[in-house]
Amino acid sequence: MAFHICTNLESINVDVNNNIYSSIDGVLFNKEQDKIIFFPDNRFDSYEIPDSVTSIGDMAFYGCDNLTNIIIPDSVTSIGNGAFYGCYNLTNIIIPDSVTSIENYAFSGCANFTSITIPDSVTSIGESAFSACFILTSITIPDSVTSISDETFSKCYKLTDIIIPNSVTSIGNMAFYACVNLTNITIPNSVTSIGFSAFRSCKRLANITISNSVTSIRGETFFLVLH
Repeated sequence: MAFHICTNLESINVDVNNNIYSSIDGVLFNKEQDKIIFFPDNRFDSYEIPDSVTSIGDMAFYGCDNLTNIIIPDSVTSIGNGAFYGCYNLTNIIIPDSVTSIENYAFSGCANFTSITIPDSVTSIGESAFSACFILTSITIPDSVTSISDETFSKCYKLTDIIIPNSVTSIGNMAFYACVNLTNITIPNSVTSIGFSAFRSCKRLANITISNSVTSIRGETFFLVLH
């Protein structure tokens, strides 16, 4: 977080003789340029990540309010912790099929997301990965995902419907907390546990189907489901 909240920073330039870091067009990378480390806050409204990149580092685009569009190449396999946290104006993103992991808080606070498709290559989605995506109305979870982590979709106020695939075995604490417009949920036979406050404050949830496989429902799971 060395340069975070430097809201007027437009460019970082690294000496060519530096053995640890490098830069491309003012953006900070590791020396090998296969990992993007930091994108200056006061940068372009649109950015295409170079094809050399295989990982997006932790908090690489954290709080980049000017960013409205990002292109992630097929070379990227992982999206780090808080990579796009608080990119409030980011409206369009395509996660390529090469990505296998989306880490904690990766897209948390991307308040202008309306829909997102998680590719079949993804096997793990971290805690709060899509929390506080306030106007997100649609999300597709692939069969490759085995668990929904704590607070993954919490405070997605506009989310109305979601299909949990048969591959999922656990739903974490507060996973769908305060998804106030969620009206329908089917929990598949693969799920064995539902976490604390998983559907708390889902005030419009009118229909819940819980399968025979569920052996554990934690406290306040459906607290304040008022429909």
